[in-house]
Amino acid sequence: MTAPYEALNRLCLNNWHYIDRKILKFHKEMNFFTGHSGSGKSTVIDALQILLYANTDGRGFFNKAATDESDRTLMEYLRGMVSVDDNNSYTYLRNEDFSSTIVMELERTDTRERQCIGVAFDVSCGTNNYSKIFFWHKGSLPAHGYRTPKRAMTIDEIRTDIRSTMNPEDYYFETTNERFRAKMYSDYLGGLNPERFPRLFKRAIPFRMNMKLSEFVREYICMEQEIHIEDMQESVTQYGRLCRRIRDIQAEVEELTKIRGAFDSYQEKEREVDRLRYFQSALEVLELRELETSVRMQVKNHQEDVKKQELNQKELEKTIGKLEEEKEKLIGKINASGYEELLASLKNLYELQSSYGEGVKNWQDTVRRLKEWEEQEITPNPVLWKIESFEKGTIPEEELKKLREEFDSIQKDVRRQKSEAESEIRRVRREKKGSGGYLERTSPGKRRLSKRTGGGPQHPAQGAAEKGRPSGAGGNPCRSAGGAGRCVAKCGGRLYGGK
Repeated sequence: MTAPYEALNRLCLNNWHYIDRKILKFHKEMNFFTGHSGSGKSTVIDALQILLYANTDGRGFFNKAATDESDRTLMEYLRGMVSVDDNNSYTYLRNEDFSSTIVMELERTDTRERQCIGVAFDVSCGTNNYSKIFFWHKGSLPAHGYRTPKRAMTIDEIRTDIRSTMNPEDYYFETTNERFRAKMYSDYLGGLNPERFPRLFKRAIPFRMNMKLSEFVREYICMEQEIHIEDMQESVTQYGRLCRRIRDIQAEVEELTKIRGAFDSYQEKEREVDRLRYFQSALEVLELRELETSVRMQVKNHQEDVKKQELNQKELEKTIGKLEEEKEKLIGKINASGYEELLASLKNLYELQSSYGEGVKNWQDTVRRLKEWEEQEITPNPVLWKIESFEKGTIPEEELKKLREEFDSIQKDVRRQKSEAESEIRRVRREKKGSGGYLERTSPGKRRLSKRTGGGPQHPAQGAAEKGRPSGAGGNPCRSAGGAGRCVAKCGGRLYGGK
């Protein structure tokens, strides 16, 4: 398990040597600089050294990665000195006043929090002098890269921009190398040794791969001159064992921590369950208390209602008693006034009214039936006159009796004529059967009998007249209505021997 550390994430360069503006991105573990001589490898490393040493002198460490001797100065880096020929002639890329900025962005590997450490220079080309300031602030490199739209920011512009966008505890400015270096090593870089770290880093820059192991250890690891490699190898072996043991113990600690966390979670759940049970019990008690209070109130209300009902009952009993007394008085008054006789008379009146209604209905049915006789041709005129008087209700009782007798006579007449007609029909049929007569069709719609029959059939009424019997209501053999030749006896509605 790797311990967290501050990793170099990005490097911002403005007006550094022949670099006008550049932001370099780094891997958090390892980075390689490759290129031909003069491509700028040492330029980038020297910019990092200024920040990591918080030292703007540059003597003794500039260009050490290229040669063992340091032959560059800070002003040459700032103004961008370049050689123009083989006679050591040189020129500057920047010949007017300008500003330069070197800022590195660090990112913590576990929390991903970022911070920036930088230095800014204001250079005067006329006097070949400069002013500087070291600064630190929380957060990433700003999007503008410490530049205005046309140039690098001056010291005052950087200070103003940082102060306007951050809280006072999130930034720091310092003009002296020693103060900023001490704060940087103690606060920003995790407590580095201010004497040993610069010395080791300066020795690591010009590292040569053809060194012996003992020289490498003596030069870059141990400062003492008396070194025993065998003891160191044994120490390294023991260290490896201890590291493995530590890793095993750390794994056990992690497992125990998980177990502890699970147990703590279980205990927390148990406490939560107990708390919920307590709340449940408390709620049940509160509900029971509320129910008890509600029941008590209902009982109280019911008792009050019972009392009110009892009072109402007493009042009603008194009222009933008074009404009973009044009832008895009224009954006595009614009995004294002949009310029972009036009720009996009223009942008789209702019965009389009912029988009168039935009589009216019977009279109307009789009138309807008598009207049917008015349409019969056999009804004589005196009967018609009596029927009209009956409809008007002006017929005397004697006339009513005569009307009844006349209807009886008419009915007898009709029955007798019917019987005679049936007898005559039977006689004609017998004669027809005995003579063997037959009908012959002479033309459509006409019939005739053979000569053997001796003529057409007789009307039943004529036959009766020939025998000397009376026929019809007036003794005539056939009384026609209106001279149409229709039989009054209505013998099938046919005409015999005439039109």
